[in-house]
Amino acid sequence: MVLALLMPLSPVQTALAAPDCTAAEHRQLDFWLGRWTVVETSTGAHAGESVIEPIYRGCAIRETFESPTGFVGGSTNLWDRAAGEWVQFGTGSTGARMLFTGGWDGERMSLLTSQTRTGRPPLLIRMRLQPLQDGSVRQWSEMSSDHGETWRPRYDFTYRRAG
Repeated sequence: MVLALLMPLSPVQTALAAPDCTAAEHRQLDFWLGRWTVVETSTGAHAGESVIEPIYRGCAIRETFESPTGFVGGSTNLWDRAAGEWVQFGTGSTGARMLFTGGWDGERMSLLTSQTRTGRPPLLIRMRLQPLQDGSVRQWSEMSSDHGETWRPRYDFTYRRAG
């Protein structure tokens, strides 16, 4: 029985079982693909290096990020066609994880997550990715500990194409 589960599907079964990822929604983060030098938006201070690449036949996008302080992490991003939203799963060398969901609003990708905290309201974290006219990408994040009544900055980065 186990061997039957490991048998590859025939080409006909594969074509029927695996729709492609060529719909416009799957391309909404393509502006972020590439090799980047990441800087703090307000100061221009070096914040890290990042590689964003398509994976799984274009059905997902992976970021690999490394900061000068030694943090290494990244994310896997995909258009969840069944849910009709973008999903980002991120993790890194701190052992923490984040699961964002959201979508493209015509100008930027907006993603949101909620982190449970013992004895306190959940921490809401929103992140945005926006292509800029000069070809760079701004990524910024804010958090709220009062159910979204007020927001305070977490970070604000600009991704500049690496030479």
